[in-house]
Amino acid sequence: MKKFLVILKYELKEYFSSKGFVFFTLLLAIIAAAALCLPRIFDMSSITGVQVVHKDNQNDNSSAQTEQVDQSDAKYALCDPSGIADTEILNQFFNGAQFIKTDSAQSIENLINSGEADAGFEIISPTEYAYYIYNKTLYNNDIQMFDQAMKMMSRISYCSQHGLDIDEITQMYEPAVSSTEHILNNDSMQNIAYCYALVIIVFMLIIFYGQMIAVSVTTEKSNRAIEVLVTSTSPNSLLFGKVIAGAAAGIIQSGIIIGAVLVSYRLNRSVWGGILDFVLDIPAIVLISFAAFGILGYLFYAFLFGAMGALVSKVEDVSKSIS
Repeated sequence: MKKFLVILKYELKEYFSSKGFVFFTLLLAIIAAAALCLPRIFDMSSITGVQVVHKDNQNDNSSAQTEQVDQSDAKYALCDPSGIADTEILNQFFNGAQFIKTDSAQSIENLINSGEADAGFEIISPTEYAYYIYNKTLYNNDIQMFDQAMKMMSRISYCSQHGLDIDEITQMYEPAVSSTEHILNNDSMQNIAYCYALVIIVFMLIIFYGQMIAVSVTTEKSNRAIEVLVTSTSPNSLLFGKVIAGAAAGIIQSGIIIGAVLVSYRLNRSVWGGILDFVLDIPAIVLISFAAFGILGYLFYAFLFGAMGALVSKVEDVSKSIS
């Protein structure tokens, strides 16, 4: 036991006396904590939904926010021979975009090719239309929005032709339903995000630090130091000392970084508007369970990596052994 403790102390000293190890740990912790403080410095209300007003530029921020909400540069060409299009309804779905009325599909294509319109719609009937666009982006949702607008305009047109009250039909077809949710134990939907994040952290610990442990074990064999060490200590003490020291260094380094993230978010939660709660607002019982089971699982794989490192004699063969 004494020999094991000596090896463990020596290996830990090697890790924490490394300037690169300490610098990288502190650098990541500082960057992560500083990133969560950004809403206090910059206006990120479009992301967080929280407007942070500073005393020296309160008026400037208010005017800038108003301008951002009211601004809309999207332009759509619209061909509507049937006459069912309602500009007010279209503006509700397209957030005040400008619609340029045309008389044919060719006119829509001309406006798009010339850059005067971003896209265009040709209404063929109350339940059919054609969509025109020059380059469609990954997040384009014009068709989904126009589908909903077409349904609304078709309902209004039908009710107008048959003398029906659209408001009464809407209330009957889509009644307002209120509900109250009472969760008596755990909410799996709320837990799934940070549980996935914690599992990924364990995976990264195993991959990154496992490789480091295997290399550390193999290094002693490649530089022939093992021949001297085995005469003064047992192979078990040597392997256990090196593996546990490497695993402990990884746990401490990761703990500092994760702790910096969680503490920084807790201090800045109000300016983030709670939008990161699903992954960073982790209950204490979950963190305790993760620390217990995660560390035990990590140690299991750390010893496997140590065993793989002990099977080879050269550092360059470690990756083959691990694979």
